Amino acid sequence: MVIEEDDDLRESIKSNLDSDGFEVCVAANGLAGIKAVSTHAPRLVLLDVTENPEQVVSELKLDPDTKHIPIIVLMEGDSVEGENLASRMCVDDYITKPFSESSIAKIVKLKLEECESKIKRKQHRKKIPVLVIDDEADICRLVELNLRTDGFDVRTRSDGPSGIKAARKYKPKLILLDVMMPGMDGLEVLTNLKWNRKTKNIPVFMLTSKSTTGDMDHAFSRRADAYITKPFDGEALGRTIKKKLKELKTQE
Repeated sequence: MVIEEDDDLRESIKSNLDSDGFEVCVAANGLAGIKAVSTHAPRLVLLDVTENPEQVVSELKLDPDTKHIPIIVLMEGDSVEGENLASRMCVDDYITKPFSESSIAKIVKLKLEECESKIKRKQHRKKIPVLVIDDEADICRLVELNLRTDGFDVRTRSDGPSGIKAARKYKPKLILLDVMMPGMDGLEVLTNLKWNRKTKNIPVFMLTSKSTTGDMDHAFSRRADAYITKPFDGEALGRTIKKKLKELKTQE
């Protein structure tokens, strides 16, 4: 699947890939590309970065039917910029422009093999189940996208009561809990979780804004295990969580 807004480049890539035995679908913008990927289920997506690529990546990676499909971005710049962009967008790889259109098939073959090999290795790892309880949809979406690419199995809930119910049902290895929520706030949820025999041993990391870090004394008095301050680096979130979980284990 090629998602590229430049008509000439899009058709040139398609032509070269066609001639090398690939079956190619094309789209001129992100919305059309998302629909086409859902319909055709390609083995690989080539995505131009000039038109809101983050939304396209987010839609595809959060959809259970398309999240496994490798995404390679086509971008201007050097390898350092490419690595940074690929990491920030949570895509699988990148190809920098300008590239030789006659050799694009060889590049795609190599990248596809590398991506599929990485995906297979990730699938063999046991994923860490995480529950996110936060009323902000954007935060849940950001956390889910970044943690899924880092080997976590993520479930989200938008309020305290449904979060408590999910914690009892799924018994995650970790709960990320927002402090400030309407209705039942994070401290009330924390108290409920820590006093229930089914959930009392699940580590709870509080998500708190800088303006409310003073509330963490109350949270720790109710047996919170750690906290993460908003806004956080989504790219580094998985590493931060794994580090904190490791620290908790050494304290046992």
